[in-house]
Formats: sequence, C-alpha cells, structure tokens
Amino acid sequence: MKMKKQNRGSAILPTLLIILILVGAGFTYLDIALTEFRMAYRTQDLQGALNLAEGGVEEAMLAMKKDDWTGWKTVTTDQYHKTITDLPMQNGRMGNITVYASIIDESAPIIFSEGKITSSYGSIAKQLRMDLEKKGLFANGLTAKKAVVFNGNKIAIDSYDSNNGNYDPTSNRNDNGTVGSLAVTVGAVTSGNADIWGYVATGGGTPAIGPSGSVLGEDSPGGSSVDWDRVAMDFYADFPNMSAPSVSSPLTVLPSSGTIGTSSASSPTYYKIPSYSNQSADSLVIDGPVVIIIDGDLTIKGEIQVTSNGNVEMYVGGDVDIGGNGMVNTTTVPENLVLFGTSSTPGQQIKISGNGALEAAIYAPNADLELKGSGTGGVFSGAAVADNITMTGNFEFHYDEALDDYTKDNSYKVSLWRELIESDERVPLDTPSSMVKYAVSYDKELVSILEN
Repeated sequence: MKMKKQNRGSAILPTLLIILILVGAGFTYLDIALTEFRMAYRTQDLQGALNLAEGGVEEAMLAMKKDDWTGWKTVTTDQYHKTITDLPMQNGRMGNITVYASIIDESAPIIFSEGKITSSYGSIAKQLRMDLEKKGLFANGLTAKKAVVFNGNKIAIDSYDSNNGNYDPTSNRNDNGTVGSLAVTVGAVTSGNADIWGYVATGGGTPAIGPSGSVLGEDSPGGSSVDWDRVAMDFYADFPNMSAPSVSSPLTVLPSSGTIGTSSASSPTYYKIPSYSNQSADSLVIDGPVVIIIDGDLTIKGEIQVTSNGNVEMYVGGDVDIGGNGMVNTTTVPENLVLFGTSSTPGQQIKISGNGALEAAIYAPNADLELKGSGTGGVFSGAAVADNITMTGNFEFHYDEALDDYTKDNSYKVSLWRELIESDERVPLDTPSSMVKYAVSYDKELVSILEN
C-alpha cells in the first residue's frame, strides 16, 4: 500500500514541472510579443516624427514663397522660428514641430526642422536640415506639358552657358540640351531625325527617335546613335500659370516704331496695351529696362530690337506671331528678352519663324509653341516651356544653362536634404538664439561628400 502511495506522488511532480514549463513559455512568448509591439510602435513613431519634420520644412517654404512670416518669431534679421504643439495623432499620441528658417542669403536659404512624437512609451524626435536654392522656370531646354515634336532633317539640339559668352560649337558647347515632356503616352517626345546632344525625358512614354536621329553626350559609348542612359521616363515638373504684374506706376502707349526705355534707368518702364503689331518697315528699339503687358495679340512683321543697354519682359494674353526680322537681342543674352504667355487655359498660339537668330526665353505653359525655320534655317538660343512644342524645318536650338536659376517668385527647390542623426550634428532648436551659428552654408567640398 505504501508503494502505491509513493507512485501516485511521483506522478504529480512531472505534471507540475510540465505546467511550470508551459507557464514559462507563455510568459516568454508574451514578453517577445510585447517587445515586438513596442518595436513596431517605435518604428511607427520614428516615421511619424520624420513626417512632422518634413511638414515643418514645408511650412517654412510656404512662408518664403508668400513672403509672409505671420505666426513666426523673428530671432534676428531674416531668421525666423516657429513651434507648433499638441498635434493630435493616432492612439493618443501627440506631435510637436519646431522650425528654424534662415534667409540671410535669399538664393540659398537654410531650414532646420524637428518633429517630435510623445506617447505612453516616451518621446521620439527627428531632426532635418534642408538647404534650398531658387527654383528656376527653365531647368531644361525645351519642355512641354504634352508633346514635343521635331519635323525636319536638319534639327540640332545642344547647350551652352551665356555666362561664358556667345554659343560657340568649339569653345562654348555642352551636352545638356534637354528635351522633356510630362506626358505618359508613347511618342510624347517625337524627335524624328533630330540630333540631340543632351537628354530626353518623358513622364512615362517611350520617346520616338527616328532612324537618323540621335541622343548622345560626351560620355556616351561609341557604336550607337542613342545612349539610353540619357533617356529617362520618370520626368515630373510643376509649371504654374504666369500672370502679368500689377503696376501702380504710370503706363505709357507703345509706339510701332521708335525708341523706348531709358538706358540709365535702374527700374523698368511699363507699357500696358490691348494689342500690338508692327509692319515690315517698322523697328521698335528697346534701350533700357522695359516691361510690356499686352492683353491681346502680338504680331511682329518688322522688328523689335533690344540694344546692349536694354532688357525686356513681355506678358502676352493672346496669340503671338513673330516673323520678318523678328526680335533682335543684341545683348545675345537670352535672359534679357523673356516672353511670358499669360493665358490661364490651353489654346494660346505662339509662332516664331524666319532665318534669323533669336536669343530669348519663352514661358507659356498653356500655349502651343511653333518654331519654324526656313531657307538657310533658324537658330533659337535660350529655353522654352509650353503646352505643346513643334519645331519644323532647318532649326538649331541651343539651351542656355544660365537660365537654370531664372525665377519670378520665391519658389525654391531642395539642393541638400540631410537627417541629423549623430549627437554632434543635432541642433538646439528649442533655443532659437543659439541657432544663428548653425545657419551657415556648407562649403562645396563638404556638400559633395554629403551628397555621395
């Protein structure tokens, strides 16, 4: 009998041991699950903090674009600080944003931003530094919202830099003659037999390159007429409508012939007219800074000449037809002759024809732009933005790279994006007075290292 009792007692011990093992395994599993939950929660908070920091950068960029710092604290001249607190987020979390913006150098503002998320598991913060540069209207040579079509056997595209003088096929010629379309359809860029010494970009559609056409550059391998490393199909850009400026100064009637502008003037003379045309015998000379606002059509059968002292911005709401001797820019700098199409809806027509050379920039995002050469051919040096672009006949186009930073507002683009991770690079955003010394541009050598 006693032996049987001992056998029953000995069976309980293994059972208790199994139960203890199962309980321990359960606690281990729960601990692992809780750890994974906390890690997932932390990862979500880290991403959320980064998103908040990027939101702070956008807040500063909007203030710069509008030149409106309402709600910001001025730390010192052209340096601003803002804190946004108690932003409700999921699962009871709260978000804070702290931003510091320096625009001492308007061409290269610097923004520091911190996003912080506070939850029952503590606080997580992410810091960013964003170096900006002016967002130019002419980052590419020929750019269309829809189609770019070349018709002809003697069309050549390349680039140069007017800061280094006039275009020269030997000493001032580069391989950045970019042709771009936002369209996603096949053939959005139809280059035909054009020779493109540069790049082609579309919003998704494969470009149509003719059997005698080419897309090449200095670094292109031999043996092929198309360097596909210079063809991109992920192109995106934003082309806002352009409005004519509002002016309070007196407006003057524009003559069909004669001289306008004052060569010694530091500010432009404004002309606002319903429409403008001149005849083959007419010559309008622009000798100083001038702004011409035309509500309707512009037709040139004679000549508009910009002297070495002149520069002109033309804002045209109607159609444009430039023939005859056309627009002669004796400065040979495209930035000194800029044509804006101000139509807010598609359908505006801009036609430029003739054998002469045109050094200009054209920004007309809702216009159909036609460049037509004849006889010995036409030459267009500068840049153009339009809804559709067609180049026909014998034509050369030379993109002026100096137009890359030409802008008409306070729009900026990112030149350097950097997350401040290490403790020695994070900045004291909570103490604005201490931030002034950090808002200093990187030197070029360091920027090259950071970008790589």
